[in-house]
Amino acid sequence: MTSTQRPSRRTTARLTALAALAAIAALGLTACTTEEPRDVTLPDLVWDNGIEPTSPLESDPDVAFARTIDLAYAYAHNTGDFSFDTLVTGLPEPRIFDAYQHYLDQTPDTTTRFPGPYPWQPLSIEPNDPPTNYTGDITLTLITWCGPGDNLWLQTQTDPDHTGAFDPALARTGYMIIGHREDGTRFNAGASYATGNHLRGASEPCNGDDIPIGRFPNPTPFPNHPITQAPHPPLTLPTPTTHP
Repeated sequence: MTSTQRPSRRTTARLTALAALAAIAALGLTACTTEEPRDVTLPDLVWDNGIEPTSPLESDPDVAFARTIDLAYAYAHNTGDFSFDTLVTGLPEPRIFDAYQHYLDQTPDTTTRFPGPYPWQPLSIEPNDPPTNYTGDITLTLITWCGPGDNLWLQTQTDPDHTGAFDPALARTGYMIIGHREDGTRFNAGASYATGNHLRGASEPCNGDDIPIGRFPNPTPFPNHPITQAPHPPLTLPTPTTHP
């Protein structure tokens, strides 16, 4: 009898994230604009039961960046602000536009809000090679983490009393690929959050008992509908396609 060997979690994560990076590279990471990103001070978090991130891996600059860009993304999603410095520097332009488009497409039945950035506990950090067809001068790091494995973190407008919770027994692994540019800045080159339809082959059960959970101290109100514009759109938007 023969058996098929299943790819390891790290191998699957690497292949998935590198494919995402290749797609981002094809779209381009920057575009010309005369506007400058705005300086925004992101809110401090309130940690459940006073338990803050204390893993030895928290001292790694890549882990610090991953937490910051997750915080920036959650803040942008909640406030409709897609043009501040931390987000513009740390998230490739096509993904900022995707987040902006998602904000505009929300309806009363589909509107969500982050109680805080997605919670996770870092498990490992390892270097990665960029895709062979990528010509940019970057290096990559893979962070693997343990996070919620259910779909209960986001708060919905249809259930405003829900404040973000998850069952530690359902925790699953996820990851983020950190790109390092030649100028020393970092960006999120791809991530997998092991919740609901984001679940990918790289996800495996993990111990969720010690995942630190940070929340925004002052929840952002849900937007009024219909949503016709964001308070702060991206600095650049794709050129509309015209048809004869």
